[in-house]
Amino acid sequence: MNNRLINSLRLLLLCSTIYGCSGSGDNPVEYKDENAKSYKKNATLELTDSYLLPVDENTDSKIYGIDIFKDKNDNTKTISFLNPSSKSILLFDFDKKAIIKKVPLFQEGRNSTGAINLPSMHKVISKDSILFFNMDYLNVLNTNGDLLDRVQLVSENSIVDNSPKPNPSTNSPIIYKNGTAYLLCAYNVYYSPQNEIKDLLKVNLANKEIKPLFNRINLYNYGFWGHNMNLYYLYGAQNSKENSLVMGYAADPHLYTFSLNDEKVTPSQFIGSENFKSIDPFLSNKNDKTLNPSHDDMAKSAEYELTNPSYYSVFYDDINDVYVRLAYLPRTKSEYRDPLTRYKFKYSAIIMDNKFNKIGETVLPDATELDYRMIFFDNGYMYVFNKKKYNEDNNNLYFDRYKLKKDANI
Repeated sequence: MNNRLINSLRLLLLCSTIYGCSGSGDNPVEYKDENAKSYKKNATLELTDSYLLPVDENTDSKIYGIDIFKDKNDNTKTISFLNPSSKSILLFDFDKKAIIKKVPLFQEGRNSTGAINLPSMHKVISKDSILFFNMDYLNVLNTNGDLLDRVQLVSENSIVDNSPKPNPSTNSPIIYKNGTAYLLCAYNVYYSPQNEIKDLLKVNLANKEIKPLFNRINLYNYGFWGHNMNLYYLYGAQNSKENSLVMGYAADPHLYTFSLNDEKVTPSQFIGSENFKSIDPFLSNKNDKTLNPSHDDMAKSAEYELTNPSYYSVFYDDINDVYVRLAYLPRTKSEYRDPLTRYKFKYSAIIMDNKFNKIGETVLPDATELDYRMIFFDNGYMYVFNKKKYNEDNNNLYFDRYKLKKDANI
């Protein structure tokens, strides 16, 4: 049997495991040392310096979304923030570190997009056009905050049926390509079977056609993964070189490449963390879940979800042609219950080459110092908001910069 046929059979087996029929019982994902602990380590992330962005007294660090827009016509770069405190989208010149404009987000009148409420996210698509998802609508705004168009994406029953419900954020960004927007979805955790749910919405902005894509993986038919949905989240990033979207679920060690050309999905091989093995559901029998959880049910679920490890955001570094995926590291119940250690979340960064072979993993500072909800990649650097520095000087937004270091002797 030749190598090509062997690889094809392996891929078929992987696809059947991930997308197969409904099941129950043990987690079907088999942990492997290969590509987790056993790999050739030749890459790490090293802290180099900080990127400071001056802000005024009306701007704070409460930011729901970060977006980078690069204008191909004049080679300028804009970094923008969705800032609910100022009810605006803040546009900054990335290199000059100067504010360009505050785009107002109106909450009443003909340009109203509603009160800013999670999930909420924006995407700058041109010098004078912005996509803004909020309150179940995808809005098209100009930089004066005028509402140019809107598309309703969520039905009234989408929480309980299998209709896709978008959950965009900095770590699940809105992808835009040639007049089409793609939004990653979540929720619908009580619907069965889970693999009938679509977790990607394709929106044609010209004719407002909405096309649900990408079935939720079969893993979520095995047990119930928590009322607070942390382990159901789908994260993603665009690979502009290959015109694809790479996505990963919080409970799954695999990544999925979605081609923006032909909409085909290709699962990766197993890519694990060296800091933990299995990620287990909250309830091993999915039929044990309650559809109307009490306060006590929610508290028990939250404790489980925030002590259990999980995978987090994924990024594509186009300068080094690598992928970086964050992993939320496991914690003890005593650490979670102690107010002094509750928020000392730890993350690691799993580094992969462009074929999803693991080449490194770096443990990062805990979440009392860095805010991993405010993280992005640009020009070969990973930027993470340093809230400790901001609390000492709130005249600037501080982003620690990490650079990839490749060395065969690491």
